[in-house]
Amino acid sequence: MTENKELNKKIGNIQKDIESLVKDEKNKNLNYKYFEESQILKVLKPLLEREKLTLKISDDDTQPLQWDKEGSKHFLRYLKKMEVGDQESEETEIFKFWACGDNINFAQAKGAAETYAMKYMLSKFFLIRVVDEDDPDLKHNETKPEVKKEIVTNDNHRTLKCGKCGNTQLNYEPRISKYFCGKCNPNGI
Repeated sequence: MTENKELNKKIGNIQKDIESLVKDEKNKNLNYKYFEESQILKVLKPLLEREKLTLKISDDDTQPLQWDKEGSKHFLRYLKKMEVGDQESEETEIFKFWACGDNINFAQAKGAAETYAMKYMLSKFFLIRVVDEDDPDLKHNETKPEVKKEIVTNDNHRTLKCGKCGNTQLNYEPRISKYFCGKCNPNGI
């Protein structure tokens, strides 16, 4: 396999810059929260455009669709592929993943498999942090955003530095595994 340096760099840029997703949709019947595919596309598409990357996602015909029926319920599994292409260097790479679904209706089983596979492939591939809107750390951090920090290397010595004021005396909050600047945010995170 050839190394796609430019492509990998661009994928890394997206992974570094992409915003978190919030599970703000609720399944009232089963009482759980989820995020929708449209939320991923909303944060991902501008970054793909900025990096000049394209995604082509399709079913992979190297493996047959696996289908089983137990009673009235259909279970299916099939292989998908995502081709990531760099419009500038023309480098491409293909990633394969499985889509799995079940339902009493075959078409709905395939639709569920497609939706879940796409949501989770994109969120995992691009390292998108997914949080629950009821997460107490999220609510806490919304009122006091995390101070960005830089790592400065001088003579093999690493120092954390506040991205706002340059202060090198940062405090660590173990409950949420984050550093904060005592000057910019004296009350903590």
